[in-house]
Amino acid sequence: MAMADRLDFGMLATGMMVGINEVANGLECGCVCAACRAPLIARQGAIRRWHFSHAPGFVACETGAETALHRMAKQIIAQWDDVTLPPLEVRVSQRSVTGQTLARDVTIPGTRFVAEKGVIEARCDGFVPDVLLHGPKGELLAIEVCVTHKVSRAKQQRVAEHALPMIQFSIDLADDSSAEAAELEQRLRESTPEWIFHPKEAELRLQLEAEVEAALHQLQDEQKARQEELQPMLSDGTTDLFTEVDRRRGDSSPLRAQTGPDQFEVLGCQVVVNVATTAGVWACTASLPLQEQILHQITADAGDHGLRVTAPIHTTSHGIVIVAGAAVRSWASGLARRLCKAFPDNVTPEELES
Repeated sequence: MAMADRLDFGMLATGMMVGINEVANGLECGCVCAACRAPLIARQGAIRRWHFSHAPGFVACETGAETALHRMAKQIIAQWDDVTLPPLEVRVSQRSVTGQTLARDVTIPGTRFVAEKGVIEARCDGFVPDVLLHGPKGELLAIEVCVTHKVSRAKQQRVAEHALPMIQFSIDLADDSSAEAAELEQRLRESTPEWIFHPKEAELRLQLEAEVEAALHQLQDEQKARQEELQPMLSDGTTDLFTEVDRRRGDSSPLRAQTGPDQFEVLGCQVVVNVATTAGVWACTASLPLQEQILHQITADAGDHGLRVTAPIHTTSHGIVIVAGAAVRSWASGLARRLCKAFPDNVTPEELES
């Protein structure tokens, strides 16, 4: 027998939905299909799970099972005297021009909506919710039931225009546990609905967007201050902090500090290791207790690549700065990655603008 002709619920002449265990066997059930209105037969055998199907001589419709489940769910919810509302979670994030993501979020705990009555498909101005619950003080809560089709964008817009709180329950047509109304109600009670419209969401989102925007401006100011502090040091052509050993000529040549647009950094830490190249400043950050270990690693790494430290390392309010020149671009570019590998839990590169 085709799955489309296995219905868990039938509709009486009064329009009420009933389960297979609430009616007589066979054609005596007195039910019709909620989708096509064809007569149904109640099959209450001893082997297969009880179900409805279209009576002999009537073609099974494709949407019968879906419509029956949808209508029964609406009927159950309309009889509820309370609904547990889900929490509202609002999150706003934005990436800065330097690639860092700033985010703010807020959560309003879920509450309980007390209902005095429920109306199925109550007509509102321009839209019809599946169920409209009325509270004791005139509060309204619209509820949608999704079996295969979620609330359309046009309907969401109309709901928002009326500032009507709306949640949506989703039920799976393929779940075989809803053969009886009591089982379907349990599924609905145990599921967590989602907000289609919450009256406070727009206000909260604007608030979080303002907070993120303020944080971005503060970040930009901090980066500008950092660059202003580093600039005199990096632009000083007399500063030679590294000497590259030219193995071919057998001598050493000084490397001048130069600045550029590339920079790697992680904000919110206390130690910053910067390596300036013609391409820019490369920085890795780590927690303060790792300062000596990181500096030792840099010195060893430089030696492995034919470099040696020839001048003191600068210290600024933003951390430790090591300045190098154009000839060590390839080494400086790889240093950040090697530090991340050596200190995976404490050093992380992230691209920033100069």
